Formats: sequence, structure tokens, C-alpha cells
Amino acid sequence: MKQKSLKKNSILNVIKTLSSIIFPLITFPYISRVLLPTNVGKVNFGSSFISYFSMIASLGITTYAIRECSAVSNDKEKLGKKSSEIFSINICTTIVAYLLLAITLMTFRKLDVYRTLIIIQSTSILFMTLGADWLNTAMEDFKYITIRTLAFQVLSLILMFIFVRDQTDYLKYAAISVFSASGANIANIFYRKRFCKVTFTFDMQWKKHFKPILLLFVMILAQTIFSSADVTMLGIMRSDYEVGIYSTAHKIENIISQVVSSLAWVVMPRMSAYYAERDYEKINDLLRKTLELLMLIGIPAVAGTCMLSKEIVTIVGGNNFIEAALPLS
Repeated sequence: MKQKSLKKNSILNVIKTLSSIIFPLITFPYISRVLLPTNVGKVNFGSSFISYFSMIASLGITTYAIRECSAVSNDKEKLGKKSSEIFSINICTTIVAYLLLAITLMTFRKLDVYRTLIIIQSTSILFMTLGADWLNTAMEDFKYITIRTLAFQVLSLILMFIFVRDQTDYLKYAAISVFSASGANIANIFYRKRFCKVTFTFDMQWKKHFKPILLLFVMILAQTIFSSADVTMLGIMRSDYEVGIYSTAHKIENIISQVVSSLAWVVMPRMSAYYAERDYEKINDLLRKTLELLMLIGIPAVAGTCMLSKEIVTIVGGNNFIEAALPLS
């Protein structure tokens, strides 16, 4: 594989990240004023609930796959074999996740009012697994990722303005959100053939792959609990209105965090390649540069958000969401 420029990849990833920021900045002010806090709360509760089953389906596979496939990116045969093994494990974990989701929906009757919403949002798990987007990242194909993301976001934006017109359209909003975030993964089924052939195989070498996947899963489990448990707990204990207020602050914070953390996904494949070569000098140099850039962006982002929380919430959500200023700060 021709080694791609980190600067070029960084610029492309910044464009992708900016589109992921601009898209909700355009859609959420519209959605928040159409659906109002209660229905926004329903959608965000469903999304938070699904995140646990998405975590079960993905385990630590995405991070592990990027690391492992990057190390063999120059050997098409090895890349295809390793990708197929990881993809097959992901198919199995996805089946387990859907079985657990079905049992949960049948067991906890309080979720009955959210059932249709949750089923719609759960399709993102299937799209994520079939798409195997980690292969594109491992191959540092950020040009394709960026163009694909922009195309689906523009299409989703058009669909949102056409079909989401009043409070009762929150299910349509949920479906369009899934289409925007995960629908593009279907295109990967055909696109990834340029790198290697990825198929389901029963020769998965569970012992070889599962231990590092589970170790990474522990990290992802902590991240998921940290980022989703608050919204889920609030949805169980209080009303959809409170969830709408709090999750709006959460969404704005998440947009800002994406800017700060986007660099990590750019350097991960290159870091994995350096590690496979045991080139610790380049690893340390890349780590230093990454940390400096994270600090340069991160500290002003925190300070600015705290100082301007009321103004940010008013612009993004309108006066109906002004209570979100404090949790945002």
C-alpha cells in the first residue's frame, strides 16, 4: 500500500469532522423547534439504550481491527484472511446483541412505548457490522470516508426537511438519523473489494483474536457507561422532557469532543504500522505532536463552552432548551 500523507489525512478527517459538526448544527436547531424537548428526549433515550447493544455487537473489534489490519496492509492475502476472521467474529457478536435486545424488549414492559423507536434505531448495529468501516480506516482511505460521509449527510439533510414537519414525526427523524450515520456502510460492502475479499468464515481463530478484543472491550465498556449511562438512567427515573433537556447539552458537548478527538483516528493506523516495525522513535515523535495539538484545541474548547453555554444552547436549541445551559457548562 502506498503510504498516504498524514497531513492530507488530517485535513480530510478535519473536513469529515467539521461536516459531522455542521450537520447537527443545521439539523438540531430545526429538529428541536419541531419536535420540542419531550420528543427529542424520546429519540435520545432510544439512542442511549441502543448504544449498549451496539457495544456488545462491536466489543473492541473496531479498534482491534484497525490495529491488526494496518500491520498487514501491504499484503493483500494476509489482509483478506485477517479481515474475514474479524468480520466473522463481528457477525457472531451482532447476532448475540440482537438476541439480548429482543429478550430485553420482551422482558421490560416499561420499554413498550419505545419499542418501535428502538427497533428503528437498532438497524444501525446491522449496518455497522456489515459495513466493516474499520477496513477503510486501517487502509488510511480517508478520502473515500470523507466524500461518503458528506454525501449521505447532505441527502439526510434534504430528507429531514421534507419528512420531519411536526412533533409526531420523531420516528421519521430517528430513521433518517440512522440513515445519515450508518447507511453509508452498505456502500462499503462493494467498495472494500478494492483492498481485499472479506467473507464470512468458520475459521475465526477465536483464541488468537478474542483475548485482545475483550481487553479493548473493557475500555469501550467504560467509555459507553461514561457517555450513555446518564441519559439512560435519567430516562428511567424521570420524564422525556428532562431527558430532552439534558441530552441536548450532551449532544452539544459531544460535537465539541469530536473536534478534539478526531486526530486520534488519523494517527492510529500509522501508529500501528510503526509499532509493527518497532520504530519507537517515530512512535514517540507522533505521540508528542498529537498531544500538543490536542492540548492546543482542547483547553480553549472547554473554557469557551463554559463561558458561552447559555448563548450556545439558545442558538442550537432555542429558548425551550435554555435549562440545558447548566449541564452543558
